Amino acid sequence: MNSTKYGVLSNHDEDFYSRFDKFTTGKNLTKDNVHELLEEFFINHLSPHISDYVINVGGLSSAVPSKICSFMADIYNRKSEDGIPVDWTNISNLKFAHLLYSEWGIDLIDELFAFLKKNNCRSWLSFRMNDCHQGTEPVSPLRSDFFYTAKHNGWFVGEKYGYFSSCLDFSFPEVRNYVLSYIKEQLARFDVYGVEWDFMREPICFDYLERTDCCDIMNAFFRDLKKAVEDAEKIHGHPIKINARVCRDIEHNKVFGLDVRTWIKEGLVTSITPTPRFTYTDATMPIPEWKKLVEGTEVELYAGIEVLSYTRVANDDKVIAALSNKYLSEGADKIYFFNFFYSHNLGDIGADIVKENSYAGASLENAKSVDARYVLTGQDFGPLECELYSPYPIKVCGNLAYDIATSSYDEKQKITVYVTCDREDISLSVNGVKADRSDRADYLLKYPIPYESWSSWISEELCNNAKMLAFEVECDASAKTQKLAFSVDAKAEIIYIEMYFHKN
Repeated sequence: MNSTKYGVLSNHDEDFYSRFDKFTTGKNLTKDNVHELLEEFFINHLSPHISDYVINVGGLSSAVPSKICSFMADIYNRKSEDGIPVDWTNISNLKFAHLLYSEWGIDLIDELFAFLKKNNCRSWLSFRMNDCHQGTEPVSPLRSDFFYTAKHNGWFVGEKYGYFSSCLDFSFPEVRNYVLSYIKEQLARFDVYGVEWDFMREPICFDYLERTDCCDIMNAFFRDLKKAVEDAEKIHGHPIKINARVCRDIEHNKVFGLDVRTWIKEGLVTSITPTPRFTYTDATMPIPEWKKLVEGTEVELYAGIEVLSYTRVANDDKVIAALSNKYLSEGADKIYFFNFFYSHNLGDIGADIVKENSYAGASLENAKSVDARYVLTGQDFGPLECELYSPYPIKVCGNLAYDIATSSYDEKQKITVYVTCDREDISLSVNGVKADRSDRADYLLKYPIPYESWSSWISEELCNNAKMLAFEVECDASAKTQKLAFSVDAKAEIIYIEMYFHKN
């Protein structure tokens, strides 16, 4: 399981308490059986194909006891927040943190790390470098007291950033000291394989539209973080890996103040994970560009996959297989899952789903062994005033040749191509072979298309007029790029392409 080459990294949110609450429903949880049920709960989250469990302990508040950041078990008792009366005693995450820690003396996260160590799984501490959940609400059960200190001192990035307006502004030394102090505290406490700086919750750490020194400030902060890790290595007696989770675009990261080139050059990280933010998985991340960036260094490259695809439908193992095949072939060392733990909420079937997904992503050999479903998607997030990469809408005027970088498949490959288009009379050839219309309907897309779940570039009219078409073809797909040729009388717009590569 701990092969340096194979296996999946899987990130878990800090809401273990509420998930344990749901897991124990109907099980008559008591102080006498809590350890037994915790063991069952943790086993439910295991997969033989997940080599690394990345556990988020710090967001707006702390999932573990802390002298720096408000602990969830203490927020449970809070009666006033920023001068406003509150009652958070019915919030599941807080209630179970209070029950387990304050009443029964059990630290769930401490027990989780001990369980993972016993089962020969690598453990990582993950810290959200920013978080703006419920940022515009006057009060929230998610917040540390520091939120209100920052609010009243003007240490947020500001209103021009909309939903992200309450993100902490790292140009203020007080913000950096707060984050660094909490990280130092937890690094000294937990003996883990690695630590992660999660900038995808959120990457807006500066008023970057106005400042020109964002990278300088963050680079200096990264050197402080590196020193904190080195101090923790002395405490625990072994090296500690450092991963940074960042945006898919190298230059966009720099706009945010995330100078990945300097981090790699100075050895401030041991791995880097380009990834989408949340809305949908990015099937076109420029992994070859990232690979060039880390060449000649010992820095590893992980490719991030979100749990969602377009129209907020969950990715399945076939999508994982297609993306793992592509990204591992392009030079990524491992696949990194985010939000896939939600499948565990489905009970026994959820555990099976996680095993199937993680199997498909654990190695290139695994990815090539199952059906692959390549859903063409682009970039879901980036800086304001920067153009994001999106392949859609694809406009066809008469004839259009369109190349899709997938990965290599068989010389005699059966492929089903799903196309969502505003015209039914469009025809398709794949790699020079004419495809036949089909009545297959096992596409991933949520159809009819819910307009509200699509990006702003697609019109409601186009969603309403969209038609799902299926094509079957057998052709040589051994090249890493599949060549599609569309033909239509007059004009058409395509807003979804999925290529299903069949093993048999």
